Amino acid sequence: MKTSFMSVAVSRKTLVALTIAFAAIVPKGEAVLYVTDYGNGAVYSYTGGAGSRTTFANTTGPYRLAVDASGNVFVGDYSDQAIYKFTPGGAQSTFATGFTPYGMTFDSNGDLFVVTGSTGAILKFTPGGSQSTFDSPGGYLDSVAFDPSGNMFVSAYDPTDTFPLIYKYASGGGQSVFSTDMDNIGGLETDAAGNVYMSNGLGAGNGKVYEYTPTGTRSIYASGFQTPTGLAFDGGGNLYVAEYFNRISVIPSGGGSFSVFDNTGLSQPHDLAFGPVPEPNSLILLATGLAGLLCRRKRNTPQRPC
Repeated sequence: MKTSFMSVAVSRKTLVALTIAFAAIVPKGEAVLYVTDYGNGAVYSYTGGAGSRTTFANTTGPYRLAVDASGNVFVGDYSDQAIYKFTPGGAQSTFATGFTPYGMTFDSNGDLFVVTGSTGAILKFTPGGSQSTFDSPGGYLDSVAFDPSGNMFVSAYDPTDTFPLIYKYASGGGQSVFSTDMDNIGGLETDAAGNVYMSNGLGAGNGKVYEYTPTGTRSIYASGFQTPTGLAFDGGGNLYVAEYFNRISVIPSGGGSFSVFDNTGLSQPHDLAFGPVPEPNSLILLATGLAGLLCRRKRNTPQRPC
Protein backbone atom coordinates (compact mmCIF):
# COMPACT_ATOMS: atom_id res chain seq x y z
CA MET A 1 0.00 0.00 0.00
CA LYS A 2 1.43 3.37 -1.01
CA THR A 3 1.37 6.45 1.19
CA SER A 4 -0.33 9.43 -0.44
CA PHE A 5 1.35 12.83 -0.67
CA MET A 6 -1.59 14.40 1.19
CA SER A 7 -1.24 12.10 4.17
CA VAL A 8 2.47 12.92 4.41
CA ALA A 9 1.78 16.68 4.34
CA VAL A 10 -0.91 16.50 6.99
CA SER A 11 1.20 14.37 9.28
CA ARG A 12 4.14 16.78 9.02
CA LYS A 13 1.90 19.68 9.97
CA THR A 14 0.65 17.71 12.94
CA LEU A 15 4.22 16.99 14.02
CA VAL A 16 5.17 20.65 13.74
CA ALA A 17 2.07 21.64 15.72
CA LEU A 18 2.96 19.19 18.47
CA THR A 19 6.52 20.51 18.63
CA ILE A 20 5.30 24.10 18.91
CA ALA A 21 2.81 23.12 21.59
CA PHE A 22 5.56 21.42 23.55
CA ALA A 23 7.78 24.51 23.26
CA ALA A 24 4.98 26.70 24.57
CA ILE A 25 4.63 24.76 27.81
CA VAL A 26 8.33 24.59 28.62
CA PRO A 27 8.98 27.70 30.75
CA LYS A 28 11.70 30.22 30.00
CA GLY A 29 14.52 30.52 32.49
CA GLU A 30 14.19 32.89 35.42
CA ALA A 31 15.80 36.32 35.20
CA VAL A 32 18.68 36.88 37.62
CA LEU A 33 18.40 39.77 40.09
CA TYR A 34 21.71 41.55 40.74
CA VAL A 35 22.24 43.79 43.79
CA THR A 36 25.20 45.98 44.76
CA ASP A 37 26.05 45.85 48.47
CA TYR A 38 28.36 48.75 49.22
CA GLY A 39 29.13 47.83 52.84
CA ASN A 40 30.11 44.26 52.01
CA GLY A 41 31.92 45.14 48.80
CA ALA A 42 29.84 42.57 46.96
CA VAL A 43 27.51 42.13 44.02
CA TYR A 44 24.91 39.51 44.86
CA SER A 45 22.78 37.49 42.48
CA TYR A 46 19.39 35.94 43.16
CA THR A 47 17.80 33.30 40.94
CA GLY A 48 14.71 32.86 43.11
CA GLY A 49 13.85 33.85 46.66
CA ALA A 50 16.19 35.33 49.24
CA GLY A 51 17.63 31.88 49.94
CA SER A 52 19.05 31.73 46.40
CA ARG A 53 21.52 34.57 47.04
CA THR A 54 25.09 34.00 45.96
CA THR A 55 28.08 36.33 45.67
CA PHE A 56 28.48 37.11 41.98
CA ALA A 57 31.47 39.45 42.29
CA ASN A 58 33.49 41.57 44.70
CA THR A 59 34.81 45.10 44.16
CA THR A 60 36.01 47.85 46.49
CA GLY A 61 32.85 49.95 46.63
CA PRO A 62 30.09 48.63 44.36
CA TYR A 63 27.47 51.35 44.12
CA ARG A 64 25.38 51.30 40.92
CA LEU A 65 24.86 48.74 38.18
CA ALA A 66 23.18 47.98 34.88
CA VAL A 67 22.79 44.80 32.82
CA ASP A 68 22.96 44.73 29.03
CA ALA A 69 20.87 42.60 26.66
CA SER A 70 23.53 39.87 26.61
CA GLY A 71 23.54 39.53 30.39
CA ASN A 72 26.83 41.35 31.01
CA VAL A 73 26.79 43.17 34.36
CA PHE A 74 28.29 46.66 34.58
CA VAL A 75 29.16 47.76 38.11
CA GLY A 76 29.86 51.38 38.99
CA ASP A 77 32.41 51.42 41.81
CA TYR A 78 32.26 54.58 43.92
CA SER A 79 35.58 53.99 45.68
CA ASP A 80 37.61 53.05 42.60
CA GLN A 81 35.94 55.65 40.34
CA ALA A 82 35.51 53.00 37.71
CA ILE A 83 32.99 50.87 35.86
CA TYR A 84 33.74 47.17 35.79
CA LYS A 85 32.24 44.77 33.29
CA PHE A 86 31.42 41.20 34.28
CA THR A 87 30.37 38.52 31.83
CA PRO A 88 27.42 36.32 32.86
CA GLY A 89 30.05 33.81 34.00
CA GLY A 90 31.75 36.39 36.24
CA ALA A 91 34.89 37.24 34.21
CA GLN A 92 35.90 40.82 35.08
CA SER A 93 37.37 43.63 32.98
CA THR A 94 37.64 47.40 33.41
CA PHE A 95 35.19 49.22 31.16
CA ALA A 96 35.83 52.88 32.10
CA THR A 97 37.71 54.95 34.70
CA GLY A 98 38.35 58.53 35.76
CA PHE A 99 34.98 59.59 37.19
CA THR A 100 32.52 58.65 39.92
CA PRO A 101 29.65 56.64 38.39
CA TYR A 102 26.19 57.20 39.79
CA GLY A 103 23.04 56.05 37.96
CA MET A 104 23.56 53.76 34.95
CA THR A 105 21.26 52.35 32.28
CA PHE A 106 21.25 51.07 28.72
CA ASP A 107 19.23 52.37 25.81
CA SER A 108 17.68 50.19 23.11
CA ASN A 109 20.84 50.48 20.98
CA GLY A 110 23.03 49.00 23.68
CA ASP A 111 24.69 52.30 24.60
CA LEU A 112 25.40 52.81 28.30
CA PHE A 113 24.41 56.12 29.89
CA VAL A 114 25.98 57.16 33.19
CA VAL A 115 25.35 60.21 35.37
CA THR A 116 28.21 61.53 37.47
CA GLY A 117 26.76 62.98 40.67
CA SER A 118 28.11 66.39 41.68
CA THR A 119 30.07 66.91 38.44
CA GLY A 120 26.71 67.24 36.66
CA ALA A 121 27.44 65.32 33.46
CA ILE A 122 25.65 62.59 31.50
CA LEU A 123 28.15 60.29 29.80
CA LYS A 124 27.45 57.96 26.89
CA PHE A 125 29.43 54.81 26.12
CA THR A 126 29.09 52.74 22.97
CA PRO A 127 29.17 48.93 23.36
CA GLY A 128 32.82 49.11 22.37
CA GLY A 129 33.61 51.53 25.19
CA SER A 130 33.94 54.82 23.29
CA GLN A 131 33.03 57.68 25.63
CA SER A 132 31.31 60.98 24.89
CA THR A 133 29.43 63.60 26.90
CA PHE A 134 25.72 63.48 26.14
CA ASP A 135 24.88 66.60 28.19
CA SER A 136 26.13 68.63 31.14
CA PRO A 137 23.11 70.14 32.88
CA GLY A 138 25.13 70.80 36.07
CA GLY A 139 23.91 70.40 39.61
CA TYR A 140 23.83 66.95 41.16
CA LEU A 141 22.68 64.04 38.99
CA ASP A 142 21.65 60.86 40.77
CA SER A 143 19.87 58.33 38.52
CA VAL A 144 18.85 57.71 34.92
CA ALA A 145 16.24 55.57 33.14
CA PHE A 146 14.68 55.16 29.68
CA ASP A 147 10.99 54.61 28.98
CA PRO A 148 9.77 52.30 26.17
CA SER A 149 9.56 55.25 23.75
CA GLY A 150 13.23 56.07 24.19
CA ASN A 151 12.76 59.14 26.38
CA MET A 152 15.45 59.49 29.04
CA PHE A 153 14.77 60.66 32.59
CA VAL A 154 17.38 61.93 35.06
CA SER A 155 16.78 62.59 38.76
CA ALA A 156 18.77 65.62 39.90
CA TYR A 157 19.18 68.73 41.96
CA ASP A 158 19.16 71.93 39.92
CA PRO A 159 22.45 73.68 39.06
CA THR A 160 22.21 75.79 42.24
CA ASP A 161 21.58 72.63 44.34
CA THR A 162 18.42 74.28 45.62
CA PHE A 163 15.56 71.98 44.65
CA PRO A 164 15.06 68.42 43.36
CA LEU A 165 13.68 67.68 39.93
CA ILE A 166 13.49 65.15 37.12
CA TYR A 167 14.80 66.09 33.68
CA LYS A 168 13.33 64.57 30.54
CA TYR A 169 15.33 64.14 27.34
CA ALA A 170 12.90 63.40 24.54
CA SER A 171 13.80 60.61 22.14
CA GLY A 172 13.53 63.10 19.28
CA GLY A 173 15.80 65.59 21.02
CA GLY A 174 15.39 68.40 23.52
CA GLN A 175 15.53 68.68 27.30
CA SER A 176 12.70 69.73 29.62
CA VAL A 177 11.87 69.61 33.32
CA PHE A 178 9.56 66.64 33.73
CA SER A 179 8.63 67.28 37.38
CA THR A 180 9.60 69.23 40.49
CA ASP A 181 6.90 67.55 42.60
CA MET A 182 9.09 65.67 45.12
CA ASP A 183 10.78 66.04 48.49
CA ASN A 184 14.08 64.40 47.51
CA ILE A 185 15.59 62.34 44.71
CA GLY A 186 16.66 58.72 44.34
CA GLY A 187 16.57 55.79 41.98
CA LEU A 188 14.51 55.81 38.77
CA GLU A 189 12.59 53.11 36.91
CA THR A 190 9.91 53.04 34.21
CA ASP A 191 7.20 50.55 33.26
CA ALA A 192 5.79 49.35 29.94
CA ALA A 193 3.09 52.04 30.01
CA GLY A 194 5.64 54.85 30.23
CA ASN A 195 5.04 55.67 33.90
CA VAL A 196 8.10 56.84 35.82
CA TYR A 197 8.96 55.69 39.35
CA MET A 198 11.37 57.37 41.75
CA SER A 199 12.49 56.58 45.29
CA ASN A 200 13.01 59.55 47.57
CA GLY A 201 16.01 58.25 49.55
CA LEU A 202 14.68 59.32 52.95
CA GLY A 203 15.09 57.30 56.14
CA ALA A 204 13.28 56.90 59.50
CA GLY A 205 10.30 55.31 57.80
CA ASN A 206 9.78 58.37 55.58
CA GLY A 207 11.04 56.64 52.48
CA LYS A 208 8.61 56.60 49.58
CA VAL A 209 8.39 55.46 45.99
CA TYR A 210 6.54 57.92 43.76
CA GLU A 211 4.74 57.12 40.53
CA TYR A 212 4.54 59.73 37.77
CA THR A 213 2.23 59.39 34.78
CA PRO A 214 3.73 60.11 31.35
CA THR A 215 2.45 63.69 31.73
CA GLY A 216 4.12 64.13 35.15
CA THR A 217 1.22 63.73 37.59
CA ARG A 218 2.57 62.31 40.85
CA SER A 219 1.11 59.82 43.32
CA ILE A 220 2.57 57.75 46.16
CA TYR A 221 3.14 54.19 44.93
CA ALA A 222 4.33 52.83 48.30
CA SER A 223 5.71 54.24 51.57
CA GLY A 224 7.37 53.28 54.85
CA PHE A 225 10.86 52.46 53.52
CA GLN A 226 14.24 52.99 55.15
CA THR A 227 16.24 55.07 52.67
CA PRO A 228 15.00 53.56 49.40
CA THR A 229 17.46 53.86 46.54
CA GLY A 230 17.60 51.50 43.53
CA LEU A 231 14.43 50.27 41.78
CA ALA A 232 13.83 47.42 39.32
CA PHE A 233 10.71 45.75 37.91
CA ASP A 234 10.56 42.00 37.42
CA GLY A 235 8.64 40.36 34.58
CA GLY A 236 5.49 40.17 36.67
CA GLY A 237 5.29 43.89 37.38
CA ASN A 238 6.59 43.63 40.96
CA LEU A 239 8.90 46.49 41.88
CA TYR A 240 12.04 45.62 43.86
CA VAL A 241 13.47 48.31 46.12
CA ALA A 242 17.02 48.46 47.51
CA GLU A 243 16.95 50.09 50.96
CA TYR A 244 20.30 51.45 52.04
CA PHE A 245 19.65 50.41 55.62
CA ASN A 246 20.21 46.74 54.95
CA ARG A 247 17.07 45.51 53.26
CA ILE A 248 15.55 44.64 49.88
CA SER A 249 11.77 44.91 49.60
CA VAL A 250 9.15 44.16 46.96
CA ILE A 251 6.09 46.21 46.02
CA PRO A 252 3.40 44.08 44.36
CA SER A 253 2.18 44.96 40.89
CA GLY A 254 -0.14 47.96 41.16
CA GLY A 255 1.49 49.37 44.31
CA GLY A 256 0.47 49.33 47.95
CA SER A 257 1.98 47.53 50.91
CA PHE A 258 5.43 46.06 50.36
CA SER A 259 7.01 42.89 51.72
CA VAL A 260 10.61 42.19 52.73
CA PHE A 261 12.51 40.15 50.15
CA ASP A 262 15.85 39.88 51.98
CA ASN A 263 17.26 41.47 55.13
CA THR A 264 19.85 38.91 56.20
CA GLY A 265 23.52 39.86 56.18
CA LEU A 266 23.10 42.88 53.91
CA SER A 267 25.13 46.04 54.52
CA GLN A 268 24.07 49.08 52.51
CA PRO A 269 22.49 47.54 49.41
CA HIS A 270 22.19 50.41 46.98
CA ASP A 271 21.19 49.39 43.49
CA LEU A 272 19.61 46.45 41.69
CA ALA A 273 18.78 45.29 38.18
CA PHE A 274 17.39 42.21 36.48
CA GLY A 275 19.27 40.41 33.76
CA PRO A 276 17.57 39.34 30.53
CA VAL A 277 15.18 36.40 30.74
CA PRO A 278 16.98 33.30 29.43
CA GLU A 279 15.48 31.51 26.46
CA PRO A 280 13.68 28.19 27.03
CA ASN A 281 16.03 25.44 28.06
CA SER A 282 17.57 22.78 25.86
CA LEU A 283 14.60 20.43 26.21
CA ILE A 284 12.94 22.27 23.32
CA LEU A 285 15.92 21.75 21.07
CA LEU A 286 16.02 18.11 22.10
CA ALA A 287 12.32 17.69 21.34
CA THR A 288 12.76 19.28 17.93
CA GLY A 289 15.70 17.05 17.14
CA LEU A 290 13.85 13.90 18.21
CA ALA A 291 10.85 14.93 16.13
CA GLY A 292 13.07 15.32 13.06
CA LEU A 293 14.74 11.97 13.70
CA LEU A 294 11.35 10.28 14.10
CA CYS A 295 10.21 11.80 10.82
CA ARG A 296 13.25 10.52 8.95
CA ARG A 297 12.81 7.05 10.36
CA LYS A 298 9.15 6.93 9.40
CA ARG A 299 9.91 7.95 5.82
CA ASN A 300 11.80 4.71 5.39
CA THR A 301 9.08 2.56 6.97
CA PRO A 302 6.24 1.39 4.66
CA GLN A 303 2.74 2.53 5.55
CA ARG A 304 4.06 4.93 8.28
CA PRO A 305 4.04 8.50 6.99
CA CYS A 306 5.92 11.21 8.92
